[in-house]
Amino acid sequence: TLDEDVLVLAMRKCTQANIDCLTDYIKQMRYYFSQGELSKAAKADYDFHLYLAGCAHNAFLMRIIQGVYALFEGSIEKNIRTEELFARADQHHQDIVDCLKSKDESKVPAVVKRSLSSWRENVRQKMNID
Repeated sequence: TLDEDVLVLAMRKCTQANIDCLTDYIKQMRYYFSQGELSKAAKADYDFHLYLAGCAHNAFLMRIIQGVYALFEGSIEKNIRTEELFARADQHHQDIVDCLKSKDESKVPAVVKRSLSSWRENVRQKMNID
């Protein structure tokens, strides 16, 4: 998938400074969520994913990601509206960072699958799809 490709490329090219920045986005998400500022938490979530794509250092891929992610930007806030959904999103982001740290490409498919699972669940519920 596109998300797997992004994570693999980012894993190969990211620096510790990139990992630190991604970790800061997670901290921002947690802080804003704890303050009830869901729009800001969602923005930090969105920025996390754009920054992750930037870590791949591939301008063409970045343009594709920006276009694709722009389509789903609004759904991010809806997906973190409850403590349960936020806790899952929070853990999925941490799993991505841990995957980057480990540089173990064999973990990528499972990490991406878990990361996308709660978003897909939310979309299915909204569309009444089984």
